[in-house]
Amino acid sequence: MHSSLPDVAALAADGPRPVRTALTRAAKPLPAAELAPFFEDACRALLAAGEGDLAQWAFGQARKADGDHPGTADPDRVHAVFLELVPAGGVAPAALRGYAAFLGERHAADEAYGRFLEVLDAAFAAGVVPYARLFPDVRKLARAAKAKKKAAERDLAERMLRAGVVPVASHQVWAGLREPLAELGGSDGALLDLLVAAEPDRAFHEAGGDPRIAEEIRQSWLATLAGSESGAGTPPRT
Repeated sequence: MHSSLPDVAALAADGPRPVRTALTRAAKPLPAAELAPFFEDACRALLAAGEGDLAQWAFGQARKADGDHPGTADPDRVHAVFLELVPAGGVAPAALRGYAAFLGERHAADEAYGRFLEVLDAAFAAGVVPYARLFPDVRKLARAAKAKKKAAERDLAERMLRAGVVPVASHQVWAGLREPLAELGGSDGALLDLLVAAEPDRAFHEAGGDPRIAEEIRQSWLATLAGSESGAGTPPRT
């Protein structure tokens, strides 16, 4: 951890304002090259303290520092940080979407596409679907890399299916999943088995507060199974 980092866990006991104030004050005298690593260390400390919202704020400050001082934003260091902190829940959707743009600016198109998929794979391996607009952002990077849209969608859907995160995919993510998952299930028996087993986690989705959304997600899954053109092992529509 950075030597200038205050005791954020103790400060968080009094609410978010003392944490933000203390971190902003501690960062002021630091040279530009140390700002992003400082706030990334703050993100780690806040995650360890169970302060997810503040951790995401700190990570956002790190990305702002990189934006304000682009010469200090080493792409390999930034990539390593995303690989580490996205699965841990330290990265807000806006920051991850910003990373897609950062990759497009700093790397050749095919490398940008590959690096973004690496970050998503790290999240999936931790059981996390990191944000709702996965498919639009992947399509954009894939298009720049000259990858075909349908192939990119199938690849992303298969990654999610094999990683076991389809049951916790949001309603918005299902808008992108339905067609490629149906194609995958219809073309590969092993993937169909995974799809049959990927029943949405009703308790997880109902925890969001709206049982109707949980049922709509289940209906999306059932429609996807029907679209796979196989009745074997398919639950009846309810």
